[in-house]
Amino acid sequence: MISMICDNNLLFFIEHSRYLDIFCYVVIFMCLLCATILMNGKFNRKGNFVLQKIFLSIIMFMFLLFLLIIIFNTFISNNYEGCTCKVSLKRNIENQLIEKKEIKKYGVNKVIVVGDSRMEFIIDGKHGKFDIPSNFAFIAKSGAEIEWLETNALKRLKTNLNECDDSKCHVVFNLGVNDFYTNTDVSEIVSNYFDYYKELVNEYPEVAFYFLSVNPINDNIVRKYFPSLKATSEFIEKFNATMFDDVENLNESNFKICDSYHELEFKSKDGLHYDRNTGQSILNYITNHCIIYE
Repeated sequence: MISMICDNNLLFFIEHSRYLDIFCYVVIFMCLLCATILMNGKFNRKGNFVLQKIFLSIIMFMFLLFLLIIIFNTFISNNYEGCTCKVSLKRNIENQLIEKKEIKKYGVNKVIVVGDSRMEFIIDGKHGKFDIPSNFAFIAKSGAEIEWLETNALKRLKTNLNECDDSKCHVVFNLGVNDFYTNTDVSEIVSNYFDYYKELVNEYPEVAFYFLSVNPINDNIVRKYFPSLKATSEFIEKFNATMFDDVENLNESNFKICDSYHELEFKSKDGLHYDRNTGQSILNYITNHCIIYE
């Protein structure tokens, strides 16, 4: 609970009615208790005047606090719908509208993301909950290199593509950074990947393919956590530029580039993997600025 407050701040808990419910019950109970005691006249006896003032002061304080929270939720956060609301009516309506828009936007489009640990972190549930569109599927593995694409991912990807049927399939590739553990020849690494991408583009002309840029590392931090990784920002920028050129020179209508590297801000604790907000930003970028929906 304490760590959650630190991560999300105290206002998060005030805004969410499931926590406010408990306070609602306490205030109502105390008010009823106060009314019962006063009606029984226990505080009217001599010697109880000071105790009466203290008791009523506590009740008044809690009631005023209760009113302030209601005002905050009603006029500022606009979330509060009254006691016992686990999820506000307003939020339910908003979620329903989002779902309708999502269905309308995505239609029969299916998106398959092929990536390494940066994508695996989005789906493994260990790094927070991500808002993943319902039409997304992931083929991802921590430490994935060209060998994993050759021996594992391609077979799984083709199985998915053969099951597209009436759906319009989109494939997003986000691989390359782990190959710098064993190789520093940027041209060779790009060539290895591009040969497979080109083969898929030609084999599945009805599928839309996208190369999502290999996103940045933090050169100052990454060596501490991954000393054997030979990648540098310079290598990654050259990798992206070379791949972009190859895709553009291929000039196939079903193969596009998505440059998140220059479009987003990235935050990382270990220099290689991103925090939850950055991961969600990458996911949103793919959804809203990369994929061309039909």
